[in-house]
Amino acid sequence: MRGARSLLLLAILAIAGFVAFTYLSQKKVIRASAPVAPDSLSPSLTSSAEDWQWSKSRDGRTIVDIRAKNFRQLKDASRFELEGVRLRIFHKEGGEFDLVTSAHAEFRQAEGFLYSDGGVEITLGIPATDIAQRQLVSIKSSGVTFDSNTGRASTDRAASFVFKNGHGTATGASYDPSTRELRMLSQVALNWKSPKPGAKPMKIEAGELLYREPAATVILTPWARLTRETSIIEGAETVATLEDGAVRRVEAKNGKGSDREPKRSLEYAADSLLVEFSSSGEVESVRGERNAHLISRSDSAITTVGSQRVDLAFDGSNALKTVHAVGGSVIESKPLGAQPLPPARILKSEAVWLRMRQAGKEIESVETESKGRLEFIPSRADQPRRELDGDKMWIAYGPGNRIQSFRTVNAVTRTFPPPAPAGRPQPAESSTSSVHMEASFDAAGQIQRMEQRENFTYKEGGRMAKAGRGVLESQANRITLEGAARMWDDAGSTAADLILLDQKTGNFEARGRVTSSREPDKPGGKLAKTDGGKPGGLLDGDEPVQATADRMTSREKNTLIHYIGNAVLWQGANRIKADEVEVDRKNRSLAAHRRVVTELEESKSGVKTKTVTIVRASEMTYADATRLAHYSGGAVLNSPGLQVKAASIRAYLAEAGSDSRVEKALADTGVVIDQEAPGRARKGTGEHAEYYVDEEKMILTGGDPTLTDSLRGRTRGAELTWFSGDDRLLVNGLPERRADSKLLRKKQTP
Repeated sequence: MRGARSLLLLAILAIAGFVAFTYLSQKKVIRASAPVAPDSLSPSLTSSAEDWQWSKSRDGRTIVDIRAKNFRQLKDASRFELEGVRLRIFHKEGGEFDLVTSAHAEFRQAEGFLYSDGGVEITLGIPATDIAQRQLVSIKSSGVTFDSNTGRASTDRAASFVFKNGHGTATGASYDPSTRELRMLSQVALNWKSPKPGAKPMKIEAGELLYREPAATVILTPWARLTRETSIIEGAETVATLEDGAVRRVEAKNGKGSDREPKRSLEYAADSLLVEFSSSGEVESVRGERNAHLISRSDSAITTVGSQRVDLAFDGSNALKTVHAVGGSVIESKPLGAQPLPPARILKSEAVWLRMRQAGKEIESVETESKGRLEFIPSRADQPRRELDGDKMWIAYGPGNRIQSFRTVNAVTRTFPPPAPAGRPQPAESSTSSVHMEASFDAAGQIQRMEQRENFTYKEGGRMAKAGRGVLESQANRITLEGAARMWDDAGSTAADLILLDQKTGNFEARGRVTSSREPDKPGGKLAKTDGGKPGGLLDGDEPVQATADRMTSREKNTLIHYIGNAVLWQGANRIKADEVEVDRKNRSLAAHRRVVTELEESKSGVKTKTVTIVRASEMTYADATRLAHYSGGAVLNSPGLQVKAASIRAYLAEAGSDSRVEKALADTGVVIDQEAPGRARKGTGEHAEYYVDEEKMILTGGDPTLTDSLRGRTRGAELTWFSGDDRLLVNGLPERRADSKLLRKKQTP
């Protein structure tokens, strides 16, 4: 028993030893294969991990998802340090998300803020599938803060941007995925290129930029500058609208723009500026509102437009095509370089169209939509200043911005002569008006020809005119009045089918059914009579002198007047008829040619009845100084009961202060005198005769003076004198030839 007991004890010890050995061996194996124990946590950490993930949901959908390769939780239980960060911000629609990546970041769970002091890249609008369909917007910066509550990311450091059609930089930026708005806070510079092949890039600079993706708009404040090659647009607050990735519209407050190319430049500005671009980035149109103005420069001219609204249209290559100005529009064009330099032009109207040519370098035409005024401002001291008014205007231009033609309706023109040289009188201003007007211009920009139709009127100093049609020819300095033409001044008037007026000299010619009227010369005037203003000349009474003719000319300030063709002049009862009549008012003389007839009213002292003396001749001259009317080429004088025929008759008018009656008449060569009274006739012949009207005395001399009396017979002598009033006859003979008479016997009564 004891042996068995010992054996059992030995067996137990053996088993225990084996178990102990096995345990120790196994423990050694396990210890050798066990992983290395991690280092002790930093006193500032409570935990750490790899491949960390955190997300936030709202209304059953994930709005934010943050993943990191490494994660460390700080003693502050709400702060995490992340490495290899990928932050996804899901859009409301759920089909896209924005991705933020960073090497290092700190996440504050309590506030929901993620901050990265190092480099950060943000990619906007990543589609859930088929990412290769479009180029995404990428933002790179540092010092970025992300708010998981709103999804908003922001930084105040330098940031760079890459997007589908360009790239840019800014200092400070923020992005809000809820509104899909990207804000660049300062020093913004973007280089934008249209996706269209061949399009030229645009550089956008601003103090601050706000990109609103849903509206496809870019808001630039407080200043902006857009540059595309030679074109620049600047403004205060500016809004750019995008379409298919291209800038298609720019609206700027207090905006201005310019385009400068060789031999052409364009500047425009307004309180509100709207610029439209083509899909390739070319300027298509510009609208400026409130205080809008435009300056176009070329080698030939500077054109300035000012208006409340200006619309510019371009031809697709940034060349100005049309300008539409509305609201108190003023357009000024100043020629450059050309010699002689044309006058500057200023057009004022409520609404004006300008059309350009030569790639916007020159004006092709100008048209107003309402009443306007065109002013010609002289470029030299010897040029006149002109104004043209009309209800609507059309202006055509030639090469070199030179005005070629002008037309308007309800026209009014005014011409202001240049200052006269010292010692010379200042020329009078002139004006015209008509329903229609057309004008053409010479190479120097001066009016070459101006035609006005319907109710034409003209005024220059004291001279006025009207007609159905008026034509001004500047080179000839001539105005043509046609169709019921009439011209008048204080001294008289002229009417005809056609009147040609020399503006420089005042000379004129009237043609066709001419009528004229001239007032007597005023006392004290240059042509006033030297006898105290008393009447008594051939046509020199106190009444107006009237005239008609086929044609009339006036020269030397209306002192030399020539009536041609069926001329008739009259004053009261006195009248002159002839094929032609010439009046010299300065020398107070008159000449009539061919088929001359004068009718002069006479009155005798104490006799109420007035008589008329009529003289016919081929030619007649009269001088007021001698008061002699000389009729030649075969003359016939007729007065009541008396006729005198001769080759020439000289009629002397009564002294000044009387009237225009004939005081005496002298007849020469082939004189024949016929005198008739009731029951009696006398006929005298000779080579010379004298007739004294007041004395009723006649003297016949020369040749073989003979008087035949129907009652007394025939008498001859060297000189015969008879008095018709008292029936006296005086006969004088010569020594070699005695006078003789043949008396008629009275018939005996049976």
